Amino acid sequence: MLDYGLAPDNFTFPFVLKACSALSAIEEGRNIHEHAIRTGWETDVFVGAALIDMYAKCGCVESARQVFDKIEVRDAVLWNSMLAAYSQNGHPDESLDLCSEMASAGVRPTEATLVTVISASADIAALHQGTELHGFSWRHGFVSNDRVKTALVDMYAKCGSVRIARSLFERLKEKRVVSWNAMITGYAIRGHATEALVLFEEMKEKALPDHITFVGVLAACRHGGLLDEGWMFLNRW
Repeated sequence: MLDYGLAPDNFTFPFVLKACSALSAIEEGRNIHEHAIRTGWETDVFVGAALIDMYAKCGCVESARQVFDKIEVRDAVLWNSMLAAYSQNGHPDESLDLCSEMASAGVRPTEATLVTVISASADIAALHQGTELHGFSWRHGFVSNDRVKTALVDMYAKCGSVRIARSLFERLKEKRVVSWNAMITGYAIRGHATEALVLFEEMKEKALPDHITFVGVLAACRHGGLLDEGWMFLNRW
């Protein structure tokens, strides 16, 4: 494209940066970033979000934040990209802090916003923040959103509030594999082995278990001292 004298724009850069993200090609990504700077596209929200995602996928969170900070007019997609960058790279506290900044800036959260920060709360078992986000999501019209509810199931289960997690789980309109896994794993890590195994048997009638389900079931057997059952599941899988 460049050889033909054509100039990349805010549609071109996101496509090539996505390819760099998929390949974790950080050097190529940095070269494209430099080209975006030279051509004045670095602070475009579409290009900025793609740069943040590329750096995040390559584990360069500080570089992602530098891009984020240079962009003055930020939409929800850009905020979500930075939230995900922190969350995916083991910085849940920073993700939660940034969410507070987003709210203060008056940017309306999206489904992706809430799923990301609720998951960050789950990662550090931050029940207080997770409960606040639960109320926040309800106030902003996500009461019937199954992806947000599934994130809440995971958060409450990991924080030890398995009864609340189960109540939300039962209210899901569609129970996807990730929803079943969240509840089974939540039971397992909290030592509720019997409940985890009963739920697993129910799941098999309604959804196809995956490797995460398998890990959750074995964890339940281990925590509950159910060695025979663990071997049975292992041999049956």
